[in-house]
Amino acid sequence: RSPPTNGLFLGTSLCAWILYWPRATRLFRIVILVAMGAIFLGIYYTFTRACWLGGILGLWVMAVFVLPRSRRVPLIVCSVVLAAIAMPIAVKVFYEFKRDRNLTAQETALSARLRPIIATLEWKVFLDHPLFGCGYGTFPKVNVDYLRDPESELPLELAKGYVHHNMILAMLADVGLIGIACYLLMYGLWSHNALRLWRDRSLPAE
Repeated sequence: RSPPTNGLFLGTSLCAWILYWPRATRLFRIVILVAMGAIFLGIYYTFTRACWLGGILGLWVMAVFVLPRSRRVPLIVCSVVLAAIAMPIAVKVFYEFKRDRNLTAQETALSARLRPIIATLEWKVFLDHPLFGCGYGTFPKVNVDYLRDPESELPLELAKGYVHHNMILAMLADVGLIGIACYLLMYGLWSHNALRLWRDRSLPAE
């Protein structure tokens, strides 16, 4: 039910499929392309820009790994040139993208206006609970105490009932610095194990 979570699973599946490519027969490569097309469609329908970027970047990284060394440099050079050309258009499309087609212009504007307000609340909660945070999933209840701040220039009361918008600030507010440290340690160990697995030439790539 969470678009970012679905995007993470789909992106991982995309990377797994492409690792079969070097050893696949011509017929199986057609199956791989069909499967990857279906996965890309699923990533698009998450309507989450981070998932789109993650899918594209993940596919590019895995392509660099599976291609012969003689083809890696041309791929990297062409990718940099295409990215430089497409960047202005892509940035505009990303910023103007509406997740919900039924959303009115007023509601879209309100959503954009809420981002700095919720970020301010998340930061205030973190400053009061820097080590352990306010508790995972309790932010919508805790932020009620911060909605009426006479010193703030933002209409904080508009954020009542809303959940997080920013992942980093969300983690800081919910689990604090210790929670962030544990999270980064977990990713560090995962990355270390992944590197060891990748360097083990006795195992097939997939």
